Amino acid sequence: MENSGNSQNGNSLQQLHGEIVRVIYESPDGAFTVFVLKDKDGTLHNATASNLSGFYPGQTVDLSGTFETHKDYGKRFKIESAKFTMPCTVEGIKRFLSSKAIPGIGEKKAEAIVKRFGINTLDILENYSARLKEVPGLSTKKITAIKKAWTEQAERRNTYIFLQGLGISSAYCDRIYKKYGQQSTAIVSQNPYKLADEVNGIGFLMADRIAKANGIGNGDIMRLQSGALYVMNQLKGAGHTCFPLDKFREEVASILGVEMDESDKGVRAALEAKKMILEKTFKDAGEMIYDKGMFLLEKELPNLIKRLLEFGQRRASAAISKPGTPSGKNFSDEQL
Repeated sequence: MENSGNSQNGNSLQQLHGEIVRVIYESPDGAFTVFVLKDKDGTLHNATASNLSGFYPGQTVDLSGTFETHKDYGKRFKIESAKFTMPCTVEGIKRFLSSKAIPGIGEKKAEAIVKRFGINTLDILENYSARLKEVPGLSTKKITAIKKAWTEQAERRNTYIFLQGLGISSAYCDRIYKKYGQQSTAIVSQNPYKLADEVNGIGFLMADRIAKANGIGNGDIMRLQSGALYVMNQLKGAGHTCFPLDKFREEVASILGVEMDESDKGVRAALEAKKMILEKTFKDAGEMIYDKGMFLLEKELPNLIKRLLEFGQRRASAAISKPGTPSGKNFSDEQL
């Protein structure tokens, strides 16, 4: 174990490397796991992982996190991130195969496979799976199922290696893989900004970092379009239901660090994709740009008021038909 210069919440992050001996607890949704890890000196450590999954006995892991003392469970290593490698000992391979990492291989079958192939077992599964027929008691149907399960597990592992290489944490690797499965690598390679729209917790700024790590430049149209939507969401969060088009273009250019012509491309792309709406809403005003959802809400609101007027009681209708202006507010005729 070694200390790291990084810190989280004021605590120095530490590194822990070893083999998972057993999983003590895993929540039904896989969001919380407790397991025992044996380091290179043979010392056992209890470790906990939140919003991370994929911990199986026999795997070798590189963990980053901090030690904490729980009032009921004692000293535990709280994991911030994890990188997995395949088992490198015969016992580790046996534990890994008999865990739920590879559905269809129980303890007895794992022991039989490892007895036949020893330290070469994982290489056999990866490259020469037809040789599984050399293992006594394995039917053709079971061998086919094992091949399929191993391929799926390998695809997941390779996807995590690719995503972590882009600086994506284990927790977000989980979210991405749960969303896209075997298509994760292709989607992140082709359009990482898609993550901002579809993966919980990944916004434009994180997607932008992933894109840069993936070699996508500042002026790429995917970045410009996603950035325009990001700027609109920032303005919406500040209380704007719409924004003057010219000023909006300036905001996009400033926040994305691009020229005005590139800003225009991003705004046009968002409009063409119908993710934003352009309309001349107020008299004597230029074109206003809306978030699509906000535009629909503003269009719906007068209809709702109209229905209240049509179906409400006479007294209520009379009150609604004479809107007042709250103190300190100035509404236009159109708003009233």
